[in-house]
Amino acid sequence: MLIVTSQAFTQTRQYDTLLQTKGNAQLDKLYDWYSQHVRQYDSTNAFRAFDGLQREAEKAKDGICLAAVAFYRGQYIAIKLNHEALGIDYMQQGIQLAEQNKQELQAAEYWHHLGYYHFIKKQYAVALSFMLKANYIFQHYGYGQIKEQGYHLYRLAFVYYHLRNYHEALKHLQTALKYPIHTSVAEIYVLNTTGLCYRELFQTDSARHYFLLANAKAVSTRDTAWMGITAGNIGNLHLNEHDYKAASPFLDDYYRYSLVSKDKVCISEALMGLADIDVSYGRYNEALQRLQEADATYHAKPGDIQVEDYVRQGYLYNTFSRAWEGKGNAEQSLHYRKLADEVRDSIDRRARLSNDIAIQQLLEAEQHASEIKLLEKEKHNALQKQYFLIAAAALVAIIFWLAYNRQLIKRKKDRALLEKKEAILQSEKAKIEADLQHATAMLNSYIENLQQKTALLDKVQTEIQLLQHQAINHDEELVFLQRLNDSTILTEEQWQGFRELFEKVHAGFFIKLKATYPQLTPAETRLCALTKLQLGTKEMASMLGVNADTIKKTRQRLRKKIGISEETSLEEVMDVL
Repeated sequence: MLIVTSQAFTQTRQYDTLLQTKGNAQLDKLYDWYSQHVRQYDSTNAFRAFDGLQREAEKAKDGICLAAVAFYRGQYIAIKLNHEALGIDYMQQGIQLAEQNKQELQAAEYWHHLGYYHFIKKQYAVALSFMLKANYIFQHYGYGQIKEQGYHLYRLAFVYYHLRNYHEALKHLQTALKYPIHTSVAEIYVLNTTGLCYRELFQTDSARHYFLLANAKAVSTRDTAWMGITAGNIGNLHLNEHDYKAASPFLDDYYRYSLVSKDKVCISEALMGLADIDVSYGRYNEALQRLQEADATYHAKPGDIQVEDYVRQGYLYNTFSRAWEGKGNAEQSLHYRKLADEVRDSIDRRARLSNDIAIQQLLEAEQHASEIKLLEKEKHNALQKQYFLIAAAALVAIIFWLAYNRQLIKRKKDRALLEKKEAILQSEKAKIEADLQHATAMLNSYIENLQQKTALLDKVQTEIQLLQHQAINHDEELVFLQRLNDSTILTEEQWQGFRELFEKVHAGFFIKLKATYPQLTPAETRLCALTKLQLGTKEMASMLGVNADTIKKTRQRLRKKIGISEETSLEEVMDVL
């Protein structure tokens, strides 16, 4: 009971971690949860784990976890329980959930795994179409976003290798080598398959280079199985070149490590290679012994014989024939020669059939790939159109905003300019008003001073007349009084100053007067101006230096000249100007 409780507690903690992690890291953790834990469980504990995570994911409404549960449940059913149809159905449900949640990267991961499952089932065309669909999405997001991207590329390349499209396989293998490969065995896979592709393309030096790299990696990690396989690949290259001395140590390693790994196919291949070397050196008994051991070690199942099995049998019989021929046993040599010829015929038939099937599957896969590319292109075009519309709308918005902003700036500038002009006008108006007020004050002061002087002059003139009637000599008083009288008379220069002051207060008066009454004399013009100021006859006489009668006569003459009726006063006429 305690163990069950502890296990349940551990699983609960795992669920919490899976649900709390977000982004690509969540996909990685879900993969690790399945591959490192659940995949190792028996069916009871595995389904308990799937059901537990599904419940928690439904509570949390976590679509990524729900898609993962469906897919990995299907993978477990298909691979561990060997229930293909039901497993594929669950895997496709997981992919559909990921696509519905718009989790393209998660859907691509699952397309890749489903494709590799079909590859294991030797359904190469379907496998390639699914894996290419995934690869297009990986390329779109960038391989850097994919966990174990090198291993994903290797799997795709391995499918191409089995479809005998070695150039395409090499393209993906070389890309895989650019990314870090986190497990040593996966790196060996990539290096060894690269060597196999170059070998099939008859590029022996490149093939040997990658086989040596794979062998060095196997040795450094002490992977005995791959130490044997890679050594065998190198040895077979030397055999093909008839360099038996160079081939011998590699084939010895192949045989020795194959015994450790107990791989019957590898043991038989190593024995046949060593027997081939024995025949070339004339060691016919040793060769026959190895060949008999190889024949007893490996027999392909009757219903599952592949082209490579026929190749091994043909090599075995041909080497038997050479060994018996070396011993001088023509009957046995001919017997194995016939068997070798029969196998060669079978190889040719099976090879042609296999080639036809491979070509057909490759064409089917390429057709699927073309369909995927077309869909991707249509999707890309739709996205481009959408992006174009968005960009156009954004551009229109920017243009509108710029125009509005420019108009706003213009309005601000116009407002600022208007305010500046108004300020200038206000300043000028204030200055004009100040000048007018000053001129008015000066003119009023001048008139007031004139009125005071006129009153004083009246008094002085009375005193002058009194002094003149008296016999007493008052010359100094008379001179003073005369000067006082003279001081009230405007000189020509003073008149110009007075006129300027008058014009400031009564702007345009002289222009209007000249325009209305062009026949007026300068003396009459001055009388009109003094009349505008509403001065009395005595005040006018004092300013102009004449007597009051002269002013009266001039006024009468002026009235006649400008045609004023008796009912209208001269002041009224001047007031409207």
